[in-house]
Amino acid sequence: MKAAPGYPSRFEAVEKGTTRNKVSNKELLEKLRKVERGSWLKVYKDGWVGEKKVSLHYFESPSGKVFDFKVKPGWSNL
Repeated sequence: MKAAPGYPSRFEAVEKGTTRNKVSNKELLEKLRKVERGSWLKVYKDGWVGEKKVSLHYFESPSGKVFDFKVKPGWSNL
């Protein structure tokens, strides 16, 4: 994930600030399975970049590949 384009170099995750959800949207899952087969997860990881609260959003493959990485303002889990 740290190699994903746009990953904030000073990101510090918060404790218990990560959730992983199964992707249930069949159309989206078909697209993701073209990248890699298996069960994909939608991940929300909250943390800090300096003094700003941010949430990293991305899809994670069974082998750990990251797809559609985004940094959103604020936290999504806490």
